[in-house]
Amino acid sequence: MPGSDPADGDFVDTIALAALEAGAQHSVYVGMRRVLLCRVDTDVFAFRDACPHALQPLKGGAITGTTIRCPKHGACFDMKTGMPQNGITKASLELYAVRIRDGIVQVDAGPDKRPNPYQQFGG
Repeated sequence: MPGSDPADGDFVDTIALAALEAGAQHSVYVGMRRVLLCRVDTDVFAFRDACPHALQPLKGGAITGTTIRCPKHGACFDMKTGMPQNGITKASLELYAVRIRDGIVQVDAGPDKRPNPYQQFGG
């Protein structure tokens, strides 16, 4: 449970690491935010599932190395830094810290602690 131990920060459970195979993408809700998890080899990246160019979902975008390409307009972003990689936009991805605990991918919920009203419906 987030906040139960101050050393834990605001990390929340999302999915089992085993359910996120290398090369896979999975959208989850962290509070009120839709977050895209992407696994590249052994690394898991988490960022807002909305391209900062036109707020279209990034889920389904092609991944090459640590770069994801927006499936709608082609904006490319480095998933490690959030920085744009081509001239389509100058805006960066909104990144979230990730850690793996007991085989579960956890994402830092940050300051947004509002409950997700859709969570009970499968978000």
